[in-house]
Amino acid sequence: MITRSQKIRLGIFSVVAVSILIITLFLLSIDQFIEDQDVYYIAYEDVSVSGLDVGSPVKYLGLKVGSVKKIKIDPRDISRIIVQVGLTKDTPIKKDVEAEISTIGITGLKLIELRGGTNEAELLKPGRFIKAGESFTDVITGKAEIIAEKIEHALNNLIAFTSSKNQEKFSEAFGNASETISNVNDILSDNKAGLTNIISNIEAISNEMRLIGSSTRETMETISQVVQSDTIKQTIARISSISQKMEESDIYNLIDNLNTSVTKINRILGVTEELVIRNRITLMESIDEFRETSMHLRNAARLIDENPAILITGTSPVSPPDDLIEE
Repeated sequence: MITRSQKIRLGIFSVVAVSILIITLFLLSIDQFIEDQDVYYIAYEDVSVSGLDVGSPVKYLGLKVGSVKKIKIDPRDISRIIVQVGLTKDTPIKKDVEAEISTIGITGLKLIELRGGTNEAELLKPGRFIKAGESFTDVITGKAEIIAEKIEHALNNLIAFTSSKNQEKFSEAFGNASETISNVNDILSDNKAGLTNIISNIEAISNEMRLIGSSTRETMETISQVVQSDTIKQTIARISSISQKMEESDIYNLIDNLNTSVTKINRILGVTEELVIRNRITLMESIDEFRETSMHLRNAARLIDENPAILITGTSPVSPPDDLIEE
């Protein structure tokens, strides 16, 4: 039989145990009540939030930054689900951040994953709506639906392709194809020699084209070498230098000076011709005198050549006077 003291001890133990349990739970959840958080909202439209509950974690690139505080249906638009999240104070949330619903492993539980955001974007103030991202599950579901539609379309086409009418058409087409192949074989057999000659001619033409291509390639290489040679470069440089010098010199003034010089020369020649015409007679007389003088000089030279002593003794008349003979 349990005594009264045992009951009192049992009661005291129960009270202490319950008190310890309450204190432990309070200590474990005190951060949620004491921690100062920034509240944001996310609006999901026509997106299932199954598996997302109050208390579900909110992560930013894998790092936990808060939790889900409240989930409700937008009374103004029943297709929208508004999720209230509490994030750690001063968590930098940019305006271009997107909130995606992701799955935790294979448990079926969901969490909110914050992705994106650039350094250049402005910070989103607490109390505002974070842009809702596309759910990975919805992406897979959408792609699966598209694949299913394509498979269904392909099966319908296959069924229509293998219908009885098409089978008859295929049979007829195969028969026509066989007949056509037979006709082609007959034509090839009848014109085998001609086709052989045509193929030979084609091969000869191909060889000639190959030779022409090789010659053309060699010619182009030669032209390229000539163009890239130092002689061509020097010639071009000289032409450029001459062109530059001609540009630097006043070619038009040079031409004008040449024209002026030619005009003056023409005038001088005209004057000279007039002088020659005027002094022609004097010139002729001077020429005659010059000719006579030349003749005398020639005779004197001949006499000196025949008798050098003339230079000392002088000349004597051919027929001396008689008195000189007698002496």
